[in-house]
Amino acid sequence: MRNDIREKLIQIARFQDLVSYDDLNKQLDLGLDFTLPPDRNLIGHWLDEISEHEVRAGHHMLSAVVVHREGEGFGGPGKGFYECARKLGVYAGSDDLGFWAKEVKWLHDYWGSH
Repeated sequence: MRNDIREKLIQIARFQDLVSYDDLNKQLDLGLDFTLPPDRNLIGHWLDEISEHEVRAGHHMLSAVVVHREGEGFGGPGKGFYECARKLGVYAGSDDLGFWAKEVKWLHDYWGSH
C-alpha cells in the first residue's frame, strides 16, 4: 500500500477538503499520465488498496476525497470508487452520489477530530 498517498488523503480529509486526481499526482510527484490507461489503472489500484485497508480498520473509504476536476470546482469520484465499494460490500444501492457524499462527510468528521 502507498502510505504516502494514504497520509496525503488523511491530510485532505482533516482539512475537510477534496483533491483532484491531477492535483494528487502533482502534489506527491507520482509521475502518472492520466491519458494513459495503465497510469489510470495504477492510481485506481492504489486507491482501492487504501480504501480496503481503511474499511478493514473500521473506517470508511478514504479514496472518497479523490475526485475529478470540473472547471474551477470538483466533480465526483471515478467509477472505480463505486466498483470498489461494491467489492468491499459497503455499498449495494443505486444512489451513487448520495453514497459518496455520506462517505466524504464521515471522513471529514472523523479525520477532522483525529
